[in-house]
Amino acid sequence: MPETKLYIKGSNSLTKLAEEFCRDIGNQEMSVFQPLYIITQTEGMNSWLKTQTAERAGIAANISFLKPNDLINKIYYLLGGQYQKTLSRLDIQWLIYDTLDNEGFMRHFPHVASYYHKDGLIDNIKRIALARQVADLFDQYQVYRYDMLEKWNHEEQTTRDPEERWQLTLWNIIRNKAGVQFPDKATIRHSIIDNLNRKDALVNLAEAMPAIYLFGTSLITGYHHEILLGVSQHIPIYVYLPNPAPGIYWYEDQGRKSLFYQRKKKQEPDTAAQGNSLLTDWGKLTQNTFRLFFKDDSTINNYEDFEEVVEANTLLGAIRSTIHRHETPEKNYFKREMLNDHSVTIHSCFSPLREVEALYNFIVRLLDENPQKYSLRDIIVQVTDINKYASYIRAVFDNAPFRLRYEIADESLIASDSISQALYSILTIEQGDFTSEKVLQLLDYSTIRDHFRIYDSGLIRRVVSAANIRHGIKGDQADDTVYVSWDYGLKRIMYGICMSDETEIGTGDSSFFTVDLVESSAAGEVVHFVSFIEKLIHSIQERDTLRTVTEWIQYVYEVLDNLLADRETETDNEYHLINNQLQEMISSGNLFEEKISYAVFLRQFLPTLEESARSANFGRGGITFCSLIPMRSIPFKVVAMLGIDADKFPRKPVKTGFNLMENHPLPGDRNVKINDKHLFLETLLSAEEKLFISYIGQRIKDNTTKPPSILIDELISFIESASKVDDVRDILVTKQPLHGFSSKYGHDDRYYTYLPGSDSKKEIGEEAQKEETDNNTITIESLYRFFSDTVAYFYNHVLGIYFDEHAVTLPETEIFEMDALEKWKVNRELLYSDQDELNTFIRTSVKTGLIPLRTGGEYAVHRIRSEYEDTISKFTQERNGLEPEKKNLVFTTHGITVSGTIENVFGDKVLIPNLSKNPGKAQLKALLYALLAQATGSGLTVCLIHDGRSHAACQLQADATTEILMQLVEIFKSGCNDILLFNIYWMKDKGELSKKIEFTSENNPYYPLAMRDRLSGKDTTQLFNQYIEIEKLLKEKINLIFNA
Repeated sequence: MPETKLYIKGSNSLTKLAEEFCRDIGNQEMSVFQPLYIITQTEGMNSWLKTQTAERAGIAANISFLKPNDLINKIYYLLGGQYQKTLSRLDIQWLIYDTLDNEGFMRHFPHVASYYHKDGLIDNIKRIALARQVADLFDQYQVYRYDMLEKWNHEEQTTRDPEERWQLTLWNIIRNKAGVQFPDKATIRHSIIDNLNRKDALVNLAEAMPAIYLFGTSLITGYHHEILLGVSQHIPIYVYLPNPAPGIYWYEDQGRKSLFYQRKKKQEPDTAAQGNSLLTDWGKLTQNTFRLFFKDDSTINNYEDFEEVVEANTLLGAIRSTIHRHETPEKNYFKREMLNDHSVTIHSCFSPLREVEALYNFIVRLLDENPQKYSLRDIIVQVTDINKYASYIRAVFDNAPFRLRYEIADESLIASDSISQALYSILTIEQGDFTSEKVLQLLDYSTIRDHFRIYDSGLIRRVVSAANIRHGIKGDQADDTVYVSWDYGLKRIMYGICMSDETEIGTGDSSFFTVDLVESSAAGEVVHFVSFIEKLIHSIQERDTLRTVTEWIQYVYEVLDNLLADRETETDNEYHLINNQLQEMISSGNLFEEKISYAVFLRQFLPTLEESARSANFGRGGITFCSLIPMRSIPFKVVAMLGIDADKFPRKPVKTGFNLMENHPLPGDRNVKINDKHLFLETLLSAEEKLFISYIGQRIKDNTTKPPSILIDELISFIESASKVDDVRDILVTKQPLHGFSSKYGHDDRYYTYLPGSDSKKEIGEEAQKEETDNNTITIESLYRFFSDTVAYFYNHVLGIYFDEHAVTLPETEIFEMDALEKWKVNRELLYSDQDELNTFIRTSVKTGLIPLRTGGEYAVHRIRSEYEDTISKFTQERNGLEPEKKNLVFTTHGITVSGTIENVFGDKVLIPNLSKNPGKAQLKALLYALLAQATGSGLTVCLIHDGRSHAACQLQADATTEILMQLVEIFKSGCNDILLFNIYWMKDKGELSKKIEFTSENNPYYPLAMRDRLSGKDTTQLFNQYIEIEKLLKEKINLIFNA
């Protein structure tokens, strides 16, 4: 056998490995036009290695980065492989899906078919789900069980496991369907090994690929190793492996090879290191890789190690040093001053938000104390779930007082405002879910807004609400749902743009009333919106037919072109990524011509879309946030890890029951738990000066403790075992408080914050109060809102705090039961409708969305009219056929100006009807109108209509009117400076104040807030007395003026 040219170099420093790599490529005599083939496993490593190469060689060009599987395929082609496409996981999935419908397969393996085939019917959603899971297994088998697949290819079963029989049969059926044009990995391996004996093939390989470099790949499988070993007999292969303890043979127990290696290093066996528990427990992945390479004794002779001495002058350095030496530290190794040097900090937090806030404070303090030592590029933050934490990262870092540049890598494209997310949302919206809010939420995506030039989403929401669009594309005339459908509402909108006033178009049940809401300048944007809805509806209706995979891909292209982007002009990298995925699916679809439903296609396509991530943002500048991914642990001065929770990290494998690798495990199998332990070790060793770790360690609900990841516990226990300090855990772990404005901050060196706290909030409130009380111009509308609810007024108009009392989302169902506002609108309309016009009013109200559909609306209108029949009749009598007018009045006295618009003016009368069970608001409005009308000498008489009677305001002396008005103004100004407790609805209730507050708090969010925030420290007797005084004044003046 020819001598191997497989050269392995290991080091505890990735920088040293980069130096060796640059030296080795410098020794290669290659043309500048010859690509340099480097095998890595992450984009981050590619970027870092190019930078290192450029710094040392002066240039980094013509570099081709490949992943291990890509390398094998490249070698296969160069050695004479006949086919450009191998059998991918996607190919396997569709072939399995097709085979699961095979009568012979279902008959021979009924226990498998029973999952998706029952009562003679096939559940195609379960069928595609099973196909996807089995395809993933077969993809793993090709790498981890290639020898088993070779026997399967010859119909040989390797175990007595009943799960193997049906998988073997399934595998051979899909291989026969694929044919020789789509070779599997076992076939590729055979082809490579056979062609290595052909001189012409070797010449072609050596010319195209004179050398191969594997850099930083700690995970090598037996499949890749065997091929690399064979290729290395003909061309040089350089492998650069991270090795935490390069000077020591720690890869297995003491044995023949260990002794041989120690003698080669001129070590006596009894001087070998005893072992470091962190390295042996967390480094199994590296152990397996070195064991694989060292299976042949000759490989050890080609191994070189390059050590970098780790200084043990900090806690982090000391930990790394013990791992580097593969030693168990002595008892007093970690001293108290080392534990307090902040090189390793662990934070127990209540929530992901508090984790990110703690990280921000840590970074700002680090930069503040060491401005010349650290830059943002020196910091990397690795997160267990980047999609979950990305929104918290943006919320904290984008709104912090000190803005720090950052980039988020690996975030799923469907987790942010992107073409992929917009496409995902469009593809998943269904005809049955075609509601107002779900459709309007699509306008949250900038790609849709830009494509259709829709920028005023508030206008669109107002128009859709005014058109009473609730749900359904067309609705049904039989149950009146046609009147809440998109088709009906869009007609109202479009005709409203063309015609002024709310005109009725058409006759009978099919007639509609236009929506006159859009100004001519904004009409274009509404037209664009209508165009968007029409194209969206068309795309949804196109899903009803069965299509082939290729035809469904064409459908997705149409959705992209019509609703998102123009493929002819689109330059966004994300669009091209989606395009590549679609093209790959078209290639796989050529193996499978069955027509499938949209639901089956979507079940397969959406996971592909979900897996797309923004890896290109790694290391582009500023702080880098990224996922915890193996082989990415590039050295950084500052390394942080977020989300290291007990139930999140290390991950636990999910067992399927028919995974043959789980049923018959072998060394080197993929194991997520071992991978995560290796990742934690890699990350710890990549931190050069600072290591920040956080986890959810406290429950928000009851403040009880949650355990951290077992790896954090092992790290702390390792430190405790080599320290005489009793409170190691208390020193290392900082328990962050629930809120960022906690009083803990600022009193202890461990508790510090640079984020705004409660003091800034107080200043905002105080400034708002000052602005309000300086204003001596008061409107009658402000007085009305104030005395209606002093608490809500204070938070709204003084502090600027609003709990949106109106729905922030559009209603998605028709009206079933009218709320108070809707009843008030009906009452207003009934005031001007005669009994003869009632039926017409009901049909009009149904079509415009004022009342419930069908008989529900009729019943509601008749009930309301009968309830207030007397008041409506009296109002009709008093207005005497006149139409309502408005008058603006202004009154000034003692430097105070009170102004307002008086509504419901009929000649010289102002009519205030009470259409509520509680007359408080009507009485208050009548009082304020009467005072302003009399103070200004307007000659208007205010009439309060209640219970079928009209109460005309008594004319008071001018001084008396002014005095009452100023009393109300003084209370108003007092309530703007300090919160008062009064609600107009309480006047009718004779109960205790505490009961009134309790009842109001159930439906009014301002009262619980006020009782906690502004009123908690006040004397309840004082509050009660204030309430009594206001109530007494209002009752007295109402009775005085209206004799009520």
